[in-house]
Amino acid sequence: MFNKPKPSFYYHDLEINRSTKDNNGGNKRQNRDLAKWWEIEQDSVVKNAPKSSDDNNARYGIIIDSGSSQSRLMIYSWTDVSYTIKSSKLTNDLNKLPEINLGVNQDKTTFSHRISPGISTYGDKISSLNLEHLTPMLEFALKTIPKHKHKQTPIYLMATAGMRLLDIQIQNKILLKACEFFKKNSKFYIENCKTHFRVITGEEEGAYGWISVNYLKTGFLPLINTTNELSEINQNSPEKNIYSETKIIDSNTKKIAEPISDTFGFLDMGGASTQIAFKLSSDISAEHSEEVTKTKLKKLNGDEIPIDLFVSTFLGYGTNEARRRYVELLTKESPEVTTFEYPVIADPCLPSGVFVQVKSNNYVLMGSGNLDHCIKQVSTLLNKKKTCVKLPCLIDGVHFPTTNFKNMQFLGVSEYWYASNDILKLGGMWDMFKFISKARDFCATNWETSKIQHINTPGIIEDRIRLQCFKAAWLITILHEGFGILPELFTDSVFDVEAALVNLKKMNHKPNFHSVDTIESKEASWTLGAIILKVSESIPPTSITKSNRVSDFILPRALKSLHKVDDEDLIDSSVWVLSYSDLESLVRSVPL
Repeated sequence: MFNKPKPSFYYHDLEINRSTKDNNGGNKRQNRDLAKWWEIEQDSVVKNAPKSSDDNNARYGIIIDSGSSQSRLMIYSWTDVSYTIKSSKLTNDLNKLPEINLGVNQDKTTFSHRISPGISTYGDKISSLNLEHLTPMLEFALKTIPKHKHKQTPIYLMATAGMRLLDIQIQNKILLKACEFFKKNSKFYIENCKTHFRVITGEEEGAYGWISVNYLKTGFLPLINTTNELSEINQNSPEKNIYSETKIIDSNTKKIAEPISDTFGFLDMGGASTQIAFKLSSDISAEHSEEVTKTKLKKLNGDEIPIDLFVSTFLGYGTNEARRRYVELLTKESPEVTTFEYPVIADPCLPSGVFVQVKSNNYVLMGSGNLDHCIKQVSTLLNKKKTCVKLPCLIDGVHFPTTNFKNMQFLGVSEYWYASNDILKLGGMWDMFKFISKARDFCATNWETSKIQHINTPGIIEDRIRLQCFKAAWLITILHEGFGILPELFTDSVFDVEAALVNLKKMNHKPNFHSVDTIESKEASWTLGAIILKVSESIPPTSITKSNRVSDFILPRALKSLHKVDDEDLIDSSVWVLSYSDLESLVRSVPL
């Protein structure tokens, strides 16, 4: 039940009536009668100790992001919602979302604790899970969050890519083990194991990320203001069509133009998958109701803002899994030259002068360092010739709503940032001219020269340098040919680097993509989006007829990929760890 979303469900309600027992053997009926975390007062032992008003009204929440390569325990804080509402002097003070901070007293050192490897690696050694993996995170949380706040602090473990690949029975054992550990060794609030310790879908992860970046960028103020304006118009003239009143006429074409989006689109790329999420207009949402992910934001005044998102995750399209598929394709289709009894294949996606051996066979890849050729080869990985059951499709035969991204700004995290900034130093606003120019130079630079230039950069290892050319090509390909950012760059629906640069010069274009690592000095993590929705549950409804529970998402049917993803999805599985500057050195090192 943890890894398969049902069509159109609120996950809080999963199987709530099927059994009287929860995962931890507790009575579900009793659990439903328990006080919610926001109704629990701080520990009475120190409740009356002299403390500031700010401290007394501070609230905390914990999200554990359990990925395939590591787990991150994240601590968030905010002012108690009921206190904020009571102390507000102006009605407009509550016309916004709760303010969430990172860590305790906005101290970044208290924000997160990371531990490797990922929780999914304990599938065959669950007995070691508590001591090796969970204990360090719990100790960090116990010493960081004030003790008298523990029992009113909710904790959630949300597992992602690595856990999705495990057998469901193993998933259940790991999650239950983790839940029991935190229940036994802390007072942190866990209503029940099923909703607090779970595997989330790629679509949920993408939607959380969308909420996170938009919250950090604008606090959703443009969306809040638009909602207020439309609400006023509806109240004054309910019979009018709001959308007909707000459309814009393009002065050049005399046609109705799409309004500038009031939110940012979200792109995330990891080692195994890539995700896209963006807000749909009402008309597009109606046309694509089966693909819509629905969520609601809740303002402090209790008003809800319903949002329709398109969210899709593409397994096999993260950088490392794409590299694995690329090497597999390269060794099958490329002509080879036999030297020193080893079949050698030229690889334009490796730096010039490097030689690596493929893990799965005896092929040797010889770097030829040509970005343009690399882009042409990796573009086949998009599988755009696959049958499209429902038009239109962009990648792998997956249906995609007809959307004009021209007026939408996108923010990209994870590999969108790393591949742009770690070596090329071009993170931030997307400048295609500069990116292609620097990537071309990097790919063509001799391997030994590149190593000398970058190996002493903090956080950069040899493997990262070796894969930079491929990652740059993949980023360009997935952005423009994959998701169709700037379709004007295409010639006859084919992405050609030179043609794209020529077309770009003709355009009066302002970049609509930015790679980000932090926003306003805060980490752009999907976990922030998750805690925002959790805090929303504590906001009282505007009417007694409404529930104050805000379910995270109503999900569409999960999209599936035919590509099999290895468990080690954040490891470059296409080559040996060792690489060589000449073929003879490689041959001498490998026994015949």
